[in-house]
This record gives sequence, structure tokens and C-alpha cells, in this order.
Amino acid sequence: FLLSILVILTMIFTQKHLVALSILFGCCLVALAIVLSGFSLQNVFASFSKNTIPVQRIDALQRHIYGNAHAPVTIVEFADLECPYCSQLHVTLKKIVDESNGSINWEFRQFPLSIHQYAHEAALTSECVATLQGSSSFWNFVDTIMTHQALLNSSCLSSIAAENKIDVTKLKACMADKKTIAAVDADAKTALLLGGTGTPFSVIIYANKTTKAVSGALPYAQWKSLLHMK
Repeated sequence: FLLSILVILTMIFTQKHLVALSILFGCCLVALAIVLSGFSLQNVFASFSKNTIPVQRIDALQRHIYGNAHAPVTIVEFADLECPYCSQLHVTLKKIVDESNGSINWEFRQFPLSIHQYAHEAALTSECVATLQGSSSFWNFVDTIMTHQALLNSSCLSSIAAENKIDVTKLKACMADKKTIAAVDADAKTALLLGGTGTPFSVIIYANKTTKAVSGALPYAQWKSLLHMK
């Protein structure tokens, strides 16, 4: 009886060691593969710590610029005109650019979310205001929407456009134009490509062409720190 128990224990002990040796051998193979392929754990961890986006992934076509068009630093914001956090950030970014003495500009891009009923319509309307009346009217239109966001609906959008002396017939034709729809869709796709999952989503392009993604409506002081403003 004792001999039987001893044999069983020996078998269990041997099996455990075989499993352990198998795991150890597998780990060695993985480590060898990593070394031979030129990677290191340091490189792997470094890749997760980066918060940069290649500039070439942000297409060169500038959309709507507020501030000095030739400023060395650009904040590219992907915004939803019905997003309350975007309205908060709107005030902050305007203050940042106004205080930058021409060293920072702000590029507005469309990122209407499906959870907001009038966001896509607002994006199309703003694009058409820019097309029909130019950059100044675009920013006036966006400023008004952000200020009266709680009242946003189709009638409100038409009224604000009318205040900018936009012909209703031309506005509707522009909003139905495939080019306008494509421009809004392209902005949204770019935001998703860059890692945007909600609004506001921004990308800072520094003077040396390095970049930093910024999610949410960060407070003024935090933006100043990110932009290295005194």
C-alpha cells in the first residue's frame, strides 16, 4: 500500500516538473524570438507611453483657422456643435489664441456624434456658412451656436444663418451637396483615425512638428501648460 502511494506521488511530482519545464522552455523561445527580431521590452513599453501622432496623418488641407494662419503652433480641434463640453472648450481656446500674440492658431474640424440630434445638421450648416460667406461668418456662426446651444434645433440653425445674411435656397442646396457632406465625413473619419472617441478631441501640433493628443475640455491653466505659455 505504501509502495503504491509512493509511486503515485512520484508520478504527480514528475508531471508537475514536466509542466514547469514546458512553460520555462516556451518562455525561452518567446524571449529568443523577441531578441532575434530586434525588439526589446524597453521598446515595447515605450510604444505604450507615447502620446504623439504623426503630422502626416493630419491632412495638409486647413479647414477653419482662427488666429494667425502662419502661427508656429496649431491646435486642431474636432468638435460637435451640440456637445456641451465643446462649448466650454470653445471659450478656452479662443482665449488661448487671443493671448498668444500670433504664436498659436486654432483649426476647427467637424466631429458630429450620432448621440446628438442636431449635430450633423449643425456641422453641415456651418460648413455652408463658410462656403457662402467666408471664414469670418463661419466663426460668428459657431460662436452663436456655442452660446445658445440649449436652443439648438433646425429652426435655430436657419435663424442664425439668416442673421449671417445667408440665402435659404442656397443654404439648402449647399447642405445637400455631396462635397459638403464629404467634408464633414472626412473630418470625422480623421478624428477616429487619430484616436478620437468623443468630443472635444484635439491635437496640438508644436513648432517642431511633434504632436500631442488632448481629449476633453481641459481647463485654461492646463492648456497653457501643454502649450508652454507663460
